[in-house]
Amino acid sequence: MEKTNAPYNINTKTYWNGIYEDDVKRAEYKAAGTSSVVINCDGATYAVDKTHRFSRTLEEIKDGDKVLDMGCGVGNLTTLVKKSYPKCEIWGTDISDSIIEENKIENPDIKYFAEPIGRQWDIPDNYFDVVFSGETIE
Repeated sequence: MEKTNAPYNINTKTYWNGIYEDDVKRAEYKAAGTSSVVINCDGATYAVDKTHRFSRTLEEIKDGDKVLDMGCGVGNLTTLVKKSYPKCEIWGTDISDSIIEENKIENPDIKYFAEPIGRQWDIPDNYFDVVFSGETIE
């Protein structure tokens, strides 16, 4: 993968495919999405419970709902919804086709599509009960 200092390249398919092809990085993303992290900012340290966004989303879901995770990444939320609400119809999209293929293998009952936000042609309009999009705009 070609390195660049341009910040706008972080949300490209090439960038995310490169991240997710690395077993260690992919594992780090899975772990970061399911545990608390510590962030240092302007000399202060903050503990951030990254799972709060998932638990709050789960409060909005009823078993049997149609749920879409836009920018699903490694599939943390989609997997959690499936375990918590087995009757839900769950869809996930991400810009990285490599992680989508892995997600399909790990969770064949979840519909995954490799499509960037704004170009999600396989996603129907006015279909979902709950739509989630977390950490998709860096």
